[in-house]
Amino acid sequence: MEGSSSQLCEKPADSVLLVHSRDSIKGSIYYVLFFLSGMSALIYEIVWTRRLTLIFGITVYSISTVLVAFMGGLALGSILVGSRIDKRRDPLRVYAFFEIGIGICALLLPFALSALNPAYRFLYQTMEASPYLMSLAKFLMSAGVLIVPTTMMGATLPVLSKFIVKQMDRSGAAVGSLYAVNTLGALSGCFLAGFVLLGWIGVSRSEWLAVSINILIGIAALIIYYMIGPNLPADDPEELPAREAEDSTYHPANLRLILLIFGLSGMAALAYEVLWSRILVFLLGSSIYSFSMILTVYLLGITGGSFLFSRHVDGIKKPLTVFGWLEILIGLTVLAGLVLFQRLPFSPYSLKSNPVAFIAINFFSTAIVVLPPTLLMGAVFPLVVKIYARRLGTLGRQTGTVYAVNTVGAIIGSFIAGFILIPLFGSKNSMLALILLSICCGLGLLFLAVRERESGALNYAAAVLVVLPMAGFPIGNDLMETLSVRLMQQRTNRDWKVIAFNEDATAAVAVAEDEEGTRLLTVNGISMTYRHAETQLMAHLPLAMMQNPKKVLIICFGMGTTFVSARHAGMDVDFVELCPDVVDSFQYYQEDPSMLTEPGARGIIADGRNYLLLSDKKYDLITIDPPPPPYSAGTVNLYTKEFYELCKRRLSPGGIVCQWIPIPASTEAQYKMLVRTFMEVFPHTSVWGSVNRLGTYLLATPERLDIDRGAFAAYFLRPEVRDDLSLYMKEAPGAKDMFSLLLLDEDSAKYYVQGAPVLTDDLPLIEFPLFHVKPYDEIMSMSLIYGR
Repeated sequence: MEGSSSQLCEKPADSVLLVHSRDSIKGSIYYVLFFLSGMSALIYEIVWTRRLTLIFGITVYSISTVLVAFMGGLALGSILVGSRIDKRRDPLRVYAFFEIGIGICALLLPFALSALNPAYRFLYQTMEASPYLMSLAKFLMSAGVLIVPTTMMGATLPVLSKFIVKQMDRSGAAVGSLYAVNTLGALSGCFLAGFVLLGWIGVSRSEWLAVSINILIGIAALIIYYMIGPNLPADDPEELPAREAEDSTYHPANLRLILLIFGLSGMAALAYEVLWSRILVFLLGSSIYSFSMILTVYLLGITGGSFLFSRHVDGIKKPLTVFGWLEILIGLTVLAGLVLFQRLPFSPYSLKSNPVAFIAINFFSTAIVVLPPTLLMGAVFPLVVKIYARRLGTLGRQTGTVYAVNTVGAIIGSFIAGFILIPLFGSKNSMLALILLSICCGLGLLFLAVRERESGALNYAAAVLVVLPMAGFPIGNDLMETLSVRLMQQRTNRDWKVIAFNEDATAAVAVAEDEEGTRLLTVNGISMTYRHAETQLMAHLPLAMMQNPKKVLIICFGMGTTFVSARHAGMDVDFVELCPDVVDSFQYYQEDPSMLTEPGARGIIADGRNYLLLSDKKYDLITIDPPPPPYSAGTVNLYTKEFYELCKRRLSPGGIVCQWIPIPASTEAQYKMLVRTFMEVFPHTSVWGSVNRLGTYLLATPERLDIDRGAFAAYFLRPEVRDDLSLYMKEAPGAKDMFSLLLLDEDSAKYYVQGAPVLTDDLPLIEFPLFHVKPYDEIMSMSLIYGR
């Protein structure tokens, strides 16, 4: 050892600097690789969630299940590999193989998902659509598909940590910096996937991009490994004390409590994210950009906190005390955001939104609410590594344990937020419960600090005094109801009162009434529908063209007006609705709520597309009325070519599909896209206007439209049909009035949409309009297709 030191001292100064420079360059390369790894991981998460929701449905339960399976793999990888990597001398080579393995698995994933369809349909029919058993089946199948690549992802942090951390007195800084760089990459991947990639190159190409990144990372790591050789020497007992930091000064029992509290902190962090998404989406609007905005700011805070804190964490003398205060401040900053967010400027997306202004305004307001607590959350990880991971010889296992505990907490948080907290307590009370949990975690840590004699009782007393003002914060679950009323008033310039309100895991549903007695249905602050003839004609118009129809399927229940009209026409009706509270509101809009339980009426609480995928039942008429506007998150799944192909499989011979397209909820270019996609599957399509010019009906007939005018007129003369249509019109329309609604026959419709692109699951252009729609694009109106 002495000879080595003297030889090093005899080296020229410029040689020492050169070696240091090379080490710095190599270190930078490793961080770049881990940044790219984080980027690809978030692209995968967004793309895989999108793929799985097409199979499992767009319910919050399915999305939460995907998240639990994804994060479960991360935890499993960090535990399994973290405990083994300490015995190896080649962590960089192991890391390279994991990155290549992730890319290969991701390349095979779409084929694995396709293979699930038959098994999933079999289970659905065997279990007779039991929602609880099906939720379990969804979890098991998604976990089985995702567990291999996500386990590899979870392994990358402890593996690379073992390679990079050379001196234990810098463990917190090195691992914290890795975590920050990886999360910064995740932030970049989230922004790219949510705002750019899926809307420009589609789902598959985004996935291939991420695959390419992983494989290139693996190749680069292998090249570096073979250039430098085995990068960690075998442990030398004589050198080990010099390279190891001292064992933890904390009592083992207290260390276990610290890890438990860290898990609770991770649980609260993910639950906060779910609740922020639920609350802020009211003000940001229901576009896909709202969720991407919240997640991007969330990851930015985690990244910033980890990066900034990791630079100073190794100099902290009382880490347990600092950990306690961080948890208390997390709770208090979340509470402050809960008070402030209603006073901030938010700008919901519209077709005339300026992309730069939209992103800037909403990023600023979202950051005011989300950024302060997430910066503190990001600071927690390197601090806990500093407390717990004290020995170089077991660094991989210890870092893996810390990462796994945090990830398991995140799994539990994402689950309880959607499945338990929101259904039982509502968004506001759930947020208050989490704030209380964060503060209690902080007080518990400060109590441990007192026991460890790291801090005095006066510090603990000061913390108690700081959080006392929370006791005066009003509890209650009126927040979402208040937001619903405010948004209705802003968008209609009318006064509304809420006569019924419910919030569950799927949505917040309000039944509102104005001074004139007009009733409105809103879901998550978005006006869905009110009582008018348009929804009645979704049943009557196609039924008048058919011979002896019997069975009708209604996708999207709304107020139930189409259901009532189909029942009045003597049809057996199945209706599919995602949100149970929407069906429960039927009693506030229709005179006879018992219609829902009559023979021949069947309600299915499910995603409409998911039902078509799983059921074998055939229908004479399928009507679809997706929630407005078409660019709302998830709505595009009811407008794509693949969805219409599912509809076609469920049609009886001679059956008709009726698709409602709201106006003005799209530009003319987007409207042509919607019609063109429908006609790709149903070439015999005619376009019909509505009595109040609120939208158009696309009617797909089995052959070229040839209406039996006598039968058509007789249908609208039936007493039950006239009585039904008289509910919302001064006078029931006749056959002549209905014929006048025809805007485009088959040939005219083909000419009108020629050259328009087809919407597919892989390239959902309608859902990502931000950088496609120009301010001068013409908003769709009925006048643009009249006379064609």
